[in-house]
Amino acid sequence: MIKKLNILLLQLLFSGWVIGQPVQSGQKLWYIQPASKWLEALPIGNGSLGGMIFGGIEKEHIQFNEESLITGTTQTVGFYQPFGDVYLDFPGLTAENYIRELDLNEGVHRVRFKSDGVNHQRECFASYPDKVMILHLTASKKGLISGKIKLTDAHQAAISVSGNKITATGKLPENQMEYESQLLVLNKGGKLVSDTSGIEVQEASEVTVFLAAGTSFLNDHRKGFRGDHPHAALTKRLSDASSKSYKQLRKNHVTDYQGLFGRVSLNLGTAPDMPTIDRLNAHKQGAKDPALEALLFHYGRYLLIGSSRSGSLPANLQGIWNNEY
Repeated sequence: MIKKLNILLLQLLFSGWVIGQPVQSGQKLWYIQPASKWLEALPIGNGSLGGMIFGGIEKEHIQFNEESLITGTTQTVGFYQPFGDVYLDFPGLTAENYIRELDLNEGVHRVRFKSDGVNHQRECFASYPDKVMILHLTASKKGLISGKIKLTDAHQAAISVSGNKITATGKLPENQMEYESQLLVLNKGGKLVSDTSGIEVQEASEVTVFLAAGTSFLNDHRKGFRGDHPHAALTKRLSDASSKSYKQLRKNHVTDYQGLFGRVSLNLGTAPDMPTIDRLNAHKQGAKDPALEALLFHYGRYLLIGSSRSGSLPANLQGIWNNEY
């Protein structure tokens, strides 16, 4: 597990390609192509719900975890489990000026690119105040967001689609732990069409995807660690979050996150305006880049904030991010 954490830290920080578009680096990890494997994806988390975002163009992928999905019992040692995956298919998109970045100052993952002259942006974060993961998609011209959104489960849970919501409900065979994930889609402009495989977005101008996940785990040994089925709590969580504007949700998240991240300041100089991987390659060749070391310091703080918050379970050795059984 310790080896896996070390690999995750290094590869998440330094994955990418050598040639990139100049941006303001600051406290950001940024790359010029999507992740090709899990260890190249970038993490978000709110202490209990975590996601690894690949940043795909035509096919976006978010693998997610929830802190309490574990196979153990009071008599047997268990294993922390992957929960599921969100897939978004956007056929026909191309990408110019592609940037994938993790903004450590705001705790927001962002993908930006141009396709056929239209600027696309996708922001994603895991909100501690609102207890949900949020993906927000916009385009510089109206009616140009079209694609299919799917939710899958890592343990063959039953998946149902109703209107603008997808629900996966299951039970771990090892300890009978009940669990559920719910995905909700809101659109501005265009329309949503659902079938048994997912939700199709047709010619929308703006799309917001909400994800909530939980289990029946109760942190009380007197009750055998067994609590209520998570369905009602997740349904209310999504209802409450989706009643707010994206602007308000983002503000809630950034204000809360910066209350922790902003407690520490470390400035070791100005960061060069070059992709993270370029800076690493130059560092290996002996170039002095103290700001890169400061970036790694801040990234470690970001990971801890994302995997351990007030009221959550202690973080695993790899935080809350895991794709292995």
